[in-house]
Amino acid sequence: MNKLVVITILMLYFSQACGISKCYSCSSTKSLDDCNKRQKETSCPANTDGCSMLSVQYKADDGEKKSFKKACATKEQCENPDSTEWKRCFNNAGKPCTFQCCQEADLCNRGHSVPLVSTLLMFACALVTFFR
Repeated sequence: MNKLVVITILMLYFSQACGISKCYSCSSTKSLDDCNKRQKETSCPANTDGCSMLSVQYKADDGEKKSFKKACATKEQCENPDSTEWKRCFNNAGKPCTFQCCQEADLCNRGHSVPLVSTLLMFACALVTFFR
């Protein structure tokens, strides 16, 4: 059982310490489904802490606009209410907007399923609890 605890702790440590190296990236003015059809795996810069997904509707001078994007993201972009991404969502006068960041695994901004690393970590935690 001690080996199981050590393995679980190492998995938790390295899943956070390694950071994100790949995210899905795409852009669309039609829909998130359209963006998903165009998404590509992208290698992220070294300063990247996570992946992001943005869906926003907003009013522009020439009418209503929509923007759907997936990309690599820094911790500041994900957590700072003053970042451009947050401002797009929250200065939006009641229009639909979703901005999400994930940091649990490469390609975590897939948007439709639980990442494999999260599933493995939940399983490891369940095992530790069971064998106490």
